[in-house]
Amino acid sequence: MKTISFAIAMSAATLVSGSAQAEDQFWVKVEAVERKACPSVKCGTVGKLLFRESAKVLETKNGWGRVTHFYDASCSGGKSQYVDSGRAVCDKTNGIVGGKFAEWVKLDGLSKDRPPKPEAGSSAIEQALKDSDRYEEHRDRFLAAAEELMVSGQCTLQDFIDEGGWMRSTQKSRGVGIYFTYCNGGAKRVYLDVNTGKVSTN
Repeated sequence: MKTISFAIAMSAATLVSGSAQAEDQFWVKVEAVERKACPSVKCGTVGKLLFRESAKVLETKNGWGRVTHFYDASCSGGKSQYVDSGRAVCDKTNGIVGGKFAEWVKLDGLSKDRPPKPEAGSSAIEQALKDSDRYEEHRDRFLAAAEELMVSGQCTLQDFIDEGGWMRSTQKSRGVGIYFTYCNGGAKRVYLDVNTGKVSTN
């Protein structure tokens, strides 16, 4: 049932996106933006829009944009089957009224201009890390560590973009070959030992 309902929801979202005119079209400019059940980070997450994906903003509210029409929330046992993470309860506080809801994304992750494709032969993460200290020397270690951190959910592509990659640590107590960056919006410092490839947070 969830698979069928999800297909219906995606068809609705695609219809909105595909029918948009040039002046109405927006594109995701960051790694991904979460699709929420209401215009609040406290509401359930029903999926993501990824980098360079398009959407039509139908309504704006407090820094959020509604990107689908309202559709059936597929409520069962008082919870929406669409919610992947977070609050799934089918009530007004979660954006679900009369068994229906729409998807919202944060506007600061969207752009009126479609972001360019990464340069030929270069991935998005390589572009984010290219300004790291001694990048050419430690490129493989930097890339491997960044991929590991993103897969584990500790960091995002946007974190590496914001921080400009890996910086060499000057703390003698940590030894030679130690680099660091910040993740979780700058709240968490992460270390990389390029001698071993080991990543740590302390």
